[in-house]
Amino acid sequence: MGIAAHYAINPPRAEAALTAALAKRSEKSWLQTRAAARFLQSNLEGAKADYKEAGLEKETEPLFARRIPSKGLILWLRADAGVEAAGGSVSKWADQSDKHHDAVPKEGTVGPQLAPSALKGRAALLFAGDEGLYLPDGFEDFGAGLSVFVVGEPMTEKTESWSFVFLATAARGAGRIEALVGGRRESDQVVYAAEDLQSQTKPFVAGIAPAKGFESFSAVHEPSGTARLFKRGASAGMGTLILPRKTLRTRNRVGAGLKGHVAEIVLYNRSLSEMERLGVDTYLNDRYFPAPPAEKR
Repeated sequence: MGIAAHYAINPPRAEAALTAALAKRSEKSWLQTRAAARFLQSNLEGAKADYKEAGLEKETEPLFARRIPSKGLILWLRADAGVEAAGGSVSKWADQSDKHHDAVPKEGTVGPQLAPSALKGRAALLFAGDEGLYLPDGFEDFGAGLSVFVVGEPMTEKTESWSFVFLATAARGAGRIEALVGGRRESDQVVYAAEDLQSQTKPFVAGIAPAKGFESFSAVHEPSGTARLFKRGASAGMGTLILPRKTLRTRNRVGAGLKGHVAEIVLYNRSLSEMERLGVDTYLNDRYFPAPPAEKR
């Protein structure tokens, strides 16, 4: 209950439930709950001790080490790192993973604007509703699943389609193979979509109504086909989609059709474990949506 309230942005209810959890007896399930409570209250040493006593020390390493796991990381764009801009217009957004999937404007066009203090003093890129930035060809193999995390400003106006990140083949219509986080004409919500040559009744998972301002979105698509959508780490939707098949993707974009900001994108070619996913979501929440000092313990 406390963890759910924490991610639902209800600090008083979260504090009461998490504090109650801390007083529970020392069985494995309670140790795990108490560890999660301490972690969310920024008591990292206490959380480590509880996870260790519960026999979960190795499983929970991602929470305390690097919160952006390196295994399977194929794209990491941060507006406060690797941005090259002239006169405010971005000419290159360098990938912070080791894959060098740098995002650049289409030749002869002007890139998005760099906004140095767009979100709580942190930088973001402002897109103008055009084709956005181009990513290199690639992103072929998602056989081990897909995990994507975005901090950005969703569009609230009705439009054909827009995306924070979009990976697709050159074909359009029924012949496309794609994956995206953004908006589709069939839905008024922010979605995770996975389109394939094989017909699907609804090739996307929805559950987040767009609101003005920045938000954190993430999706994990497992090899089994289960796809889960999250908002600030809290579950927002779930469905079953065909996993993006192995193929060369040549229509890869950041901010395509988007009129709004993007601060950070993290993409994996595997489905992260729940602990890994929680670690990345917590990292993004700490960076962009920190709790007021009085609410932290």
